[in-house]
Amino acid sequence: MVHARIEQRCVLVIVGLALTITSYAQWNIKGGLDLSSLTSSSDVKSEMGFHLGVGYDVPLSSKFYFQPGILFASNGFDFKSTYIVEKASVSMYALEIPLDFSFRPQISNNIKLVTEFGMFVRYGLFGNKKYIFTDSEMLKESSFQAYNRFDTGANLGIGLAYDNLALICFYQFGFLNVEKAIDKLKHKKIRLSINYMF
Repeated sequence: MVHARIEQRCVLVIVGLALTITSYAQWNIKGGLDLSSLTSSSDVKSEMGFHLGVGYDVPLSSKFYFQPGILFASNGFDFKSTYIVEKASVSMYALEIPLDFSFRPQISNNIKLVTEFGMFVRYGLFGNKKYIFTDSEMLKESSFQAYNRFDTGANLGIGLAYDNLALICFYQFGFLNVEKAIDKLKHKKIRLSINYMF
């Protein structure tokens, strides 16, 4: 209970800090595809998902920006079948707050190289874990029975921007354990994001 309260307060503090600087920012909307999986496990297959949200650019110089935002994002994975389990999948949907820095040097008249690095904070809202066994029995429950809601980690991205439109590919990896009972399993994700800046 105490741990859950600390997680919620961290999210609220970050949201509050982000909102105080909106008057200096250029808003953008972003969305795209996510390919989620886990580290340190050969039994896991990637799951296709999505992200959608808003962010804003706070200029620190002519080429350097701070980029907070807020996203609704899917996050999940599938397990490989075994002689006991025919199909097993875990799907989670979360509120995600990226806190990135962006360096954007000009490479032609209308095109900029975009490099991004920073961190994220993510809190699971809802999701389910579904196992279908080879004897046709099925187990379905909340994914947060076994998996942690809270995660934080690093974002690394590179892409191109043309005028107000940017296409960026990210690699994201978590710092915290995914499963409550098992160490060393972390979230990892490849993200393809389209950003439109107002």
